[in-house]
Amino acid sequence: MKFYPTKQDSKLYSKIQTTSTDEDFSNVELFKHIKDLHEFSAARRKRQCFCFVTLLLCILAVLSCIFVVLSRLFQFTGTEPFRIQGDESRLISTEYTTEDLSSQKNQINPWPGFCPYATCNNSYVCQPCQRRFVFLIAHGRSGSTSLLDALNMLPGLRISGENNGIVVALDEMFHRLTDPGMKMPDHVYEIGPEDLPRAWWHYWIPQGALACSAQKYVEILDPPQIVDFYNDENTIIGFKTVRFQHDHFDQPSNDFEMLKKRVDAIRSMFPCSRFIFNLRNDVRAASSSAWMKREGWKGAQKVKGLNNAWRRLAKYIGGDQATVMELEKWGKNPDFLNEVVDWLGFKGCKFPEGGIPHDNDSRKGNFGYNVDDKRPFLGKYCRYMDKYQ
Repeated sequence: MKFYPTKQDSKLYSKIQTTSTDEDFSNVELFKHIKDLHEFSAARRKRQCFCFVTLLLCILAVLSCIFVVLSRLFQFTGTEPFRIQGDESRLISTEYTTEDLSSQKNQINPWPGFCPYATCNNSYVCQPCQRRFVFLIAHGRSGSTSLLDALNMLPGLRISGENNGIVVALDEMFHRLTDPGMKMPDHVYEIGPEDLPRAWWHYWIPQGALACSAQKYVEILDPPQIVDFYNDENTIIGFKTVRFQHDHFDQPSNDFEMLKKRVDAIRSMFPCSRFIFNLRNDVRAASSSAWMKREGWKGAQKVKGLNNAWRRLAKYIGGDQATVMELEKWGKNPDFLNEVVDWLGFKGCKFPEGGIPHDNDSRKGNFGYNVDDKRPFLGKYCRYMDKYQ
């Protein structure tokens, strides 16, 4: 540590420089002694500071260990409830057993306006109704990309594009864990160790817990813009797919029972969701495109069969959760699109005449893959409004 002489030391040093007697030589020795004392004192202060910092870090480490131990002890037995949507009056208790997980107190729906039909099996593992979803299901060359762009103009709604039929993988995951027809044991979901062979062992999985893993998958595929990363849990998300009808061999199918089973799986994993089925009545134009032929949709009758399946699925799900859109209607008249906007829960939002984008227009070249940059003004007070909020 650097030595800083005091005022008296400086006077003594000046006197030494101007003398050379034996008496002053002893002053030189005295000055060196004073300097040594200063250096010793500085070193001692440095050691004391180091010891204090070390002691403080040790105390913090001990407190951290105590906190970790206590948090582990009270992880599943604490009384602090889960909170939904920041409303302290609507709580999910953590004090329950496997018998009362399906009780009323653990089925609180934070979005009763968007999904009043939802069954919310909340638990310490998952709160499946915390997030809202919209799925745009269509077949190729039905205007689904234009509809996707139009819906994404609504505030607080973000639907991603194609994902190569990830819905097939989600469906398979669900049925592998829940289908009684699978191999021994009957299923591994919603049962505990007392009902499982040792090779299949795990603790009891609460009802509805599988939903959060599926929802996380979709959240990853539909993230906010990287420059805007923030907690957007209130944003309605989802995806568009023209491969909802693909079977597990990735082949298109009109099998209604398979499609109904898939819809049931998606509704179970995404209880607070809505479905928009988009179709094109001009099945000859739709089936004659190169894309549809490449996907295996040869012949207008197959596309017609899929249109019928979309209508049946929407009727099966119910009008509160599903709707059908026809390209020939909403593509020419924005009133049909505005009806769906209102059905989704948006208020003050209206697409004007000529305000619907037309993507993938084959007349503009680029093999029919073009982006329409049209961005109409939807209204000064365009917003989502939950009727219960």
